[in-house]
Amino acid sequence: MKSRLNPRTLRRRLVSKGLNGDRSYSQRGEDLIIDFLFQPLTIERPSYIDIRALDRSYSNHTKLRYQNGSRGINIEANPTLHKRFTRHRTRDVKLVIEGLDVLPSITQCDPTHRPKRVCIETLVCPENGPARKKTELIAQIVQLGYQVYADTHINTIFCRSDLGVFID
Repeated sequence: MKSRLNPRTLRRRLVSKGLNGDRSYSQRGEDLIIDFLFQPLTIERPSYIDIRALDRSYSNHTKLRYQNGSRGINIEANPTLHKRFTRHRTRDVKLVIEGLDVLPSITQCDPTHRPKRVCIETLVCPENGPARKKTELIAQIVQLGYQVYADTHINTIFCRSDLGVFID
């Protein structure tokens, strides 16, 4: 298994492949990493499920995919943020669901229909105290048949192990 790439190395690789790092809407370029991972699969407009979608533009992993013609499902518990998606993401399905966790969403899928790529926020930043990595969540996702492709400190990007990781 190949080692994880740090964000700086990964960004250089993305830019060398013609992906302009300035177009990212994500916190740390996760949208560009995900775009890069779909290129070898020749999936131009992958669908997506964005759990805890938050804002339609700022720190959003799916806005770039949406601009490139993809459609998906945005799940957000905050009704105010949900309204913004409703106005600006007309091709997407928008759901308001409280208390949704990503792990049950993946485990309830038939293993052959689980997402090919998953980007999960794996950093907890409490109001009081230091930030900590959700190492137990990462381990659980790996046990489901995924491998870590990249970690931007805030988010971890996983690839289904049966599909391989495309690092050249």
